[in-house]
Amino acid sequence: MDDAELENLRKQCVSNLYKCSENVIKNFQEEQEEKLTTLKFYLERYCIHEAEQNVLREVSEKIKSDSNASNINSINKRFDKYLKDMTKRVKVKDHPSMLKMMKVIEKGQTFRDGNLDESDVAITQTEEAFIDPLTMRVIQDPVRNTLCGHVYEREAIIAHIRGRKKKTLCPVVGCRNTEPLRVEQLVPDEDIRLRVTQMLNRSVDNEAESVDESIDTL
Repeated sequence: MDDAELENLRKQCVSNLYKCSENVIKNFQEEQEEKLTTLKFYLERYCIHEAEQNVLREVSEKIKSDSNASNINSINKRFDKYLKDMTKRVKVKDHPSMLKMMKVIEKGQTFRDGNLDESDVAITQTEEAFIDPLTMRVIQDPVRNTLCGHVYEREAIIAHIRGRKKKTLCPVVGCRNTEPLRVEQLVPDEDIRLRVTQMLNRSVDNEAESVDESIDTL
């Protein structure tokens, strides 16, 4: 199994964890918290493993550009130091996959508790369509992958591509495209930019209406 196939398999596993979380919320009450904790643990292990791989990759590249190959002991000491320093920067709770898991759980519990009506669900699903898979934030400068059609935040996806030495696949969980992702395949998506602007404007209008209603009840 090559790196591309392995990465795609990992994305499918993460996608299955999201689906399991949704099913747990829908079908379990008493054991729900325990089962969700188990699922979050599995995802946490995945995030740690991915972060460790990224750190090792960064450390290896740093050692290559900052070492004298004739001094093995010196290289080992520097490697251990860089590895320790970079590992401290790893925060699993801020990993995009973990952030998405928390959003999936929050949305499922809110819907289960009856705090969302159909229009709220439609709005939430629309917002999710405009969330960047890397930053987990609403896309401000959208670019579309011409191979699979997925949309990303320009700065985030370019940094993602250039930050990896080996070929990079689409970061969207469940994407079936196995072709390497290159900057040349990204094109601006003005339609998504317009729709995001409209969505944000609606959100501001709704907040203003809520404030007006609150004032009227005083």
